[in-house]
Amino acid sequence: MISNEEIKQRQAQLDSEEIIFEWEAIYPAIIGKNSKLARFCLGALPMLIVGILYTWFVVLKEAYITLIPMYVGLTLACYFVYFLQLSDNKCCYQLTQKGVITYTQQNIPESVYRFFRGFAWFGMGICVVAAVVVGPAVFVGAGAFALMSFAFRDFKPKVDKRNYLFWGEVKIYDIYDEHNIMFVSSAPINCGDTKLFYNNEDTKNIIINNLYMILKQPDFLRVKTSNDAYNDEFMQKMFKSYREQNPIK
Repeated sequence: MISNEEIKQRQAQLDSEEIIFEWEAIYPAIIGKNSKLARFCLGALPMLIVGILYTWFVVLKEAYITLIPMYVGLTLACYFVYFLQLSDNKCCYQLTQKGVITYTQQNIPESVYRFFRGFAWFGMGICVVAAVVVGPAVFVGAGAFALMSFAFRDFKPKVDKRNYLFWGEVKIYDIYDEHNIMFVSSAPINCGDTKLFYNNEDTKNIIINNLYMILKQPDFLRVKTSNDAYNDEFMQKMFKSYREQNPIK
C-alpha cells in the first residue's frame, strides 16, 4: 500500500518537472445541464421574491420612499451572491511528465475586490469617527460592522494550488457534455478532483494527445456526464481504494 507521505513527496516533485503543455479554462461553480437555472434560483430568484413581497408591503402601507434604498440593497445583495458565491472559476493547468499542477481561483473582476476594499476602509473610518464622537460604547451596536470592515480591508483573490500524480494504472474519461477530461490513477487520490476543464475542442485534442504520449496508450472512455464516469467499474474501484486509505474520522 502506498503511504500518504510517499504521495506527498512525489506531488512536491511535480513543481520541478518540465511543463509539456499549459492552458487556462473558465468553468461554472455549478456544473451540469441545468447549471444556469440553478445559479438563477440560488442567486437572483430569492432577491426577486423579496423585492416583490416588499413592494407589495410598501403599496399597502404607502411607504414609497423606502423603495429606492430597498432596491439598491437587493441589487447589491444579488451582486454579492453572484460574484462571490456563484462566480465562475478560472483554472490554469500545467501538464508534466509525472502529473498535473492546477491553480484555481474564482473568476471575479478586480473591480469587485476594489469595491469591497474601499467599502471596508470607509466602514473603518466611520467606526473611528463614531468612536471619537460617541465613545467606545458605539461598538456595542456596531461591533459586527467594524469586524466585517476589518476583515475586508485586504480582500484579494485566493489561489488554490494542487498537484495530481500519474501513478500506476491510469484511465482517462472524456466527459464531453461538461467540457472536461478526468483522469484516474491507481494512487489513492480523490477522483472527483482530477477534472481538466477546457473551453474549445482544439485544446481538448492537444490535452488528450499529450496524455497518450505521456501515459503510453492509457485506458480511455468517452462518456456524456460525470455520473457516467463515476459509475464506471475502474472508477468505483479507485474510490474504494481512496476510502480505505482515507477513512472518515
